[in-house]
Amino acid sequence: MRQLQTTYTNNLDLSNTFKRWRGILKDRSGHAVAHVFIRFDGDNGNRFTYEIIRKIFEEELPDVPFVGGSSSGQIYYGNITDEDVVITLTVFDDRSTEVHVFDEVFHNFVSEQGRQRMRERLHQIPDIRGIEVISSSVHEEVLEILDALNIIDDDVEIFGGVAVGDEGHAAVSFTNTTGPSTDHVAIIIYSGANLHIKTNLINGWRPIGFPVHVTRSEKNILYELDYEPAFDVYNHYLHIPNDKNFFYNALEFPFQVTTPDGRVYLRHAKSCNEKGAIVMSAPVPKGSVLRMSYGDPNTIRREALMSAQEMRRFCPDGMLVITCLGRRLFWGEEANSDIRGFSEISGMLGFCALGEILRRHGKTVLNNLACVVVAMREGEIQKEQEMRYDKLADGEHSEGIISLASRLACFINTMTEEMMEANNRLQELLVRATVDDLTQIFNRGETERRLKRMVEIVNQTKGAECAIVMGDVDDFKQINDTYSHQEGDIVLSCVAEIMKDVLKDELSDGVVGRWGGEEFMILLPRTSLNRAKYIAERICREVRNFDFEKHESVTMSFGVTEYIPGERLSEFTSRVDENLYYSKEHGKDQVRGV
Repeated sequence: MRQLQTTYTNNLDLSNTFKRWRGILKDRSGHAVAHVFIRFDGDNGNRFTYEIIRKIFEEELPDVPFVGGSSSGQIYYGNITDEDVVITLTVFDDRSTEVHVFDEVFHNFVSEQGRQRMRERLHQIPDIRGIEVISSSVHEEVLEILDALNIIDDDVEIFGGVAVGDEGHAAVSFTNTTGPSTDHVAIIIYSGANLHIKTNLINGWRPIGFPVHVTRSEKNILYELDYEPAFDVYNHYLHIPNDKNFFYNALEFPFQVTTPDGRVYLRHAKSCNEKGAIVMSAPVPKGSVLRMSYGDPNTIRREALMSAQEMRRFCPDGMLVITCLGRRLFWGEEANSDIRGFSEISGMLGFCALGEILRRHGKTVLNNLACVVVAMREGEIQKEQEMRYDKLADGEHSEGIISLASRLACFINTMTEEMMEANNRLQELLVRATVDDLTQIFNRGETERRLKRMVEIVNQTKGAECAIVMGDVDDFKQINDTYSHQEGDIVLSCVAEIMKDVLKDELSDGVVGRWGGEEFMILLPRTSLNRAKYIAERICREVRNFDFEKHESVTMSFGVTEYIPGERLSEFTSRVDENLYYSKEHGKDQVRGV
């Protein structure tokens, strides 16, 4: 396997280069494929440049398919370059290695008919080793494309990138049969009995600060973090203004996202709207936990070096590298730091993308701020290859000086962890001070505090109302005497759960507390007497019909009353206590409310 590269400067030079490549192809028996990456904001329009290149391919290399897209930088002889166009020809030596190139409109590709066509294509190709994807679709559509490809066996590598564009230059992908398009997906299928593919992902960003929770989001729009406007939280920590430079400023501090299913990604903020919602680079589901992260040069270099060492052991014949536009902006003039460790291993092609695709642990993921490395080799590792790569490893060394950013981040993270640990201990103490050990509802002290606050709000708010319900388990002493105190505790716990479940349905901000022994108090803000009686009657019915297993029947009696603005708290609680006493004295298993 061999990789040949050139840039496009003029038609004559490119034509002559292709002629030389044609001579090389005649001397080799394997298949070939070309990659063409065009700067998204280059001097020549993508369509114009594409047509010139396609025509020269047809004249000089008619049997070589090509695939590509718009990028923010191309890899040329081991360096990320600003050349407008870089063309790479990958020539395979083994006759069994085959390359299949095709493209399709996004909506057709992800439709049921498109998925069926994909299944049939894959079924017809033996020994599939890898699938490369280059798409110009938006991130939500790319996720659908990847889902459609996940039908392939888990041992097949899937990798690729999302083409780059901006408001003035559309992101495009293309093949030799379809010109630059904003809604196509280009696919290369690599197959062969002797073809080996190894992939790796380089990240390097480290989390920093406290975790926050996504409490409201829709696709890639982040509305609320911990119930606060997302931008307010972001700006509180970073003081990044919502202006034209928001994207570039925010890029240095992306979010580390831990989704509800436990997967971890990096996602960066792209913009912020006038309502304080942040537009993210990809969907962030509700329930995710976010931590801000930072890019430390030494950490990124170290991770890239470890990946390069792993790839050396694989002894590749050639590599494909897809690195993020954000990483290039982060490095600035040192952009080659990401790929320097790979440049001596083998030939290398690649581009700077807007999103990096890689299959890991059976799931194909769209990454941000990552660098995807794909190594290919035909045949088994030869001894001379091992010796060659061992020599390359001799010059490796690790960074000896810890960067200021790394030391500061270490300090901040250590302080954060200590504060989080102290906060957890405080939360435990608060729970012990406010929650009843047996029933896991509020204890008497916390219930009284919340009752007092509820009454204060009613007295301060015109037209406000509230009510309370006091409940008591009927004949509880008999339950203890007959079945033991342990069984009595079970009854109290079950009753507490029933009351919580009813409140969840009827009034989510209602409060239930243990008043003492077998007595319970329920606080109902914004609730009239009739509504409170209805809730109490439902609890009464639910307890009566509940299967307590060892007990034939457990019932409760209830007193209900509504607060009269201006009255003393003691008058309020005495009235509900009197209503409860009336229920107990007049047959039990009932609700009294006046």
